[in-house]
Amino acid sequence: MPVVEETPRDRAFWRVGAGGAALIALTAWKLVLTSNPFALGPFAAHPTLQSLGLLLIVLGILTLQPTSTPPSKSAGLTRHKWVIFYAAAPVLLAGMAFMWYNKHIRGAAHFTTWHGTFGLLTFLALTLQLLFGLTFITPSRSKPTLPKSLWKYHRISGYAVLALTLVTVALAGEWADWVRLHSAPWERTIGFAGGVLAVMVGVAGRARRSKMGF
Repeated sequence: MPVVEETPRDRAFWRVGAGGAALIALTAWKLVLTSNPFALGPFAAHPTLQSLGLLLIVLGILTLQPTSTPPSKSAGLTRHKWVIFYAAAPVLLAGMAFMWYNKHIRGAAHFTTWHGTFGLLTFLALTLQLLFGLTFITPSRSKPTLPKSLWKYHRISGYAVLALTLVTVALAGEWADWVRLHSAPWERTIGFAGGVLAVMVGVAGRARRSKMGF
């Protein structure tokens, strides 16, 4: 019998996860664009780029779920690499750089809030995760630095990094002073808390515990 890789249930969870990430991004962009973005200076690029980067990360994860045959695994890994390495990573790095520069030109202290602290931790964890992932495709997929038997640990740590990223988003969406000043409680609840919950449900619903050795 042919292998059924993606069921209607999987497709439904894809829509939930991708929709949640898109909701977060749309909410962040809406708050910036309706708050005189040119007057915000470099700060305007931080929530817009970081939320876009999160959307790309979630899509990069969802595209690997669920793949089980060699051709689909190879295609999924290619999509994952392009989305994460060539799209999400540069966008997130730029978003963090704009925030650092915004603080620098105003003489403001860095990492003084829980959101800022978790943002730094998330950035470091994402960097380590990217370097970990590179070991499975360099110098080539056929002869990687680390054996494919360790890939499951990259997958597990990836979910952990995503969880840390979502905590950072929740801290910004619910408690960051700028967000609270420029949004209504219902916007924060639906756009950020609801979006984070949807991403968690969507990604978890498509995950295959067997791929992690469970």
